[in-house]
Amino acid sequence: MIAITRWEFQQPREALRVVSVATQALHEMGVANPAGNFIVVSEGHLDADGIQVVVLAKRSAFTAEEIRRVQEHMAVHPKLFLLYAPSDAAVFAVSRLEEHYSASADSFTQLIQSNDPKYFAAHYPYDVSPVTDNAPFFFFTLKAGQRLYPKSLRQGSTGKLI
Repeated sequence: MIAITRWEFQQPREALRVVSVATQALHEMGVANPAGNFIVVSEGHLDADGIQVVVLAKRSAFTAEEIRRVQEHMAVHPKLFLLYAPSDAAVFAVSRLEEHYSASADSFTQLIQSNDPKYFAAHYPYDVSPVTDNAPFFFFTLKAGQRLYPKSLRQGSTGKLI
């Protein structure tokens, strides 16, 4: 199992890219549908920038016991918020043929259930596609057509490129 924590934006990018990269890696290892291989938890609702998000990923699907342990841990720590767990996957009906995915806390479920990180990234407001040797810059999430707002250019960038 691997656990990666990122400070996330209200409109998810970095932790979402972690899921995208892990999905691609699992596909390359022969996992056809890794929807059961992820648990994503945030330290509070994604209603502001700077919320910590942890992505748990495994080569095999999470067991019912492992999911139960995460839920028990969350019960003791009420600030934690479940963004995705395999047991909740059936609650959301996600079509991979969406023309546009909005940037929200539901993005993690949408990406995982689409089972196609490249397709999802092409239809998401930010570039969360898996990084490759030809595009190795994990933190470059702006798409080519996106521009800085004029106000941010005058005042200096805050790093919150939304």
